[in-house]
Amino acid sequence: QGVASAADGSLWATDSTHFSLMHFAADGRYLGELKGPTDTPLVAPSRLAIRSDGKIYVCETMTNNLRVIDPSNVTTDAGSFNIPQPVSVAVSDDRIAVGAVAGFAVLDKTGKPIKVFGSRGKGDDQFDYVHGIALDKNDNVYVADSYNNRLSAYDKDGTRLWIIRTGKPSNSAEDTNNNLAVAEPADAVLKGMDALQLPLGLTIDGAGRVVVIDMFDCTLAVFNAKDGSFVGKYGIEGAD
Repeated sequence: QGVASAADGSLWATDSTHFSLMHFAADGRYLGELKGPTDTPLVAPSRLAIRSDGKIYVCETMTNNLRVIDPSNVTTDAGSFNIPQPVSVAVSDDRIAVGAVAGFAVLDKTGKPIKVFGSRGKGDDQFDYVHGIALDKNDNVYVADSYNNRLSAYDKDGTRLWIIRTGKPSNSAEDTNNNLAVAEPADAVLKGMDALQLPLGLTIDGAGRVVVIDMFDCTLAVFNAKDGSFVGKYGIEGAD
């Protein structure tokens, strides 16, 4: 469900079914797996992030935990934080940002909460599954609110910088003649082929832009981090 690169270029991926973290070299060679300490093994790991010191932060949605795994000392639990239904995570040297079903939280590097954002719902300050979250070099936070079909950005103190609706909100579907349909929202900034269908994973690219995975549209959508303006999409459905 998740993959992240470490400072040495190797990749760690979560295997939710087998409750493990899979390790691969940059050239694709399999290097092994971690299941966590024997007395507190991982439980259905999903999204993950890796800090510059090599520690791996793993969402365990089923157990309401954000687990910390140190690959250099796998016999000892490196810590865990109680987060209700975490579904995404991003880390920097000073911040931990965790997306959840009903909003997101920003913690300091020890796990102490700095600010908690939102409740579950459709309102301007509410969220419905934060499946994507990212931190930039200034610890600004970028959030993909999946079922509200919105993106938003916040500075490191929690002040919102911008918010945009990127398409039809899937949590507003209504049954019409046994077919689910969503009315075109008046506040959507993207329409037609530009609109997102289901924004999920989110990251910051090397140029500082926000890149969003749209699973249903089979594309990556790119946005300006300063104001949320749409840059473009790339990718196409297919097997090539």
